[in-house]
Amino acid sequence: MQRMAIVLAVLICLDVVDAAPAGQAPNRIGQADFEAVGLAIEDLTADFGERYAAGNEFCRRLDDLAGATYMDASDLVEAFGRLKREALLANPLLDFDRLIVLKRKRGQLGLPVNHKCNTGIPQTGYDNEIAVLSRIASGGRLQTLFRPKEGFYVG
Repeated sequence: MQRMAIVLAVLICLDVVDAAPAGQAPNRIGQADFEAVGLAIEDLTADFGERYAAGNEFCRRLDDLAGATYMDASDLVEAFGRLKREALLANPLLDFDRLIVLKRKRGQLGLPVNHKCNTGIPQTGYDNEIAVLSRIASGGRLQTLFRPKEGFYVG
């Protein structure tokens, strides 16, 4: 179960942390953004305690940013983004050297329809591979371990 949690944490973290287009920061943040990050920090603090030792510090910094009237809007967005990334990547489940993952093109789930079993999964037509994900906190590099020929399914 914990392995599944690790994989889900990696996927969620990558999606949440890097939601803006590559090389482009979001141009504004709202109350919902502060609430979402605050809830994530509270949850990580409650679940991991000392393993997520900076949780209280992250909450304090988030509160400071939420009440900041002295910052220019673009500086606030940048500071919020840095805090969000730091707080989410401090998740103890993301403390690994390497993780084997399945990388598949969006929309190619490779799952059977609900009235069939795994034999109903098409065997070709996929853009997928097994890859190794290096530490996310240090930039997270994805390196192909195995890529099947001719679009065959790998899972």
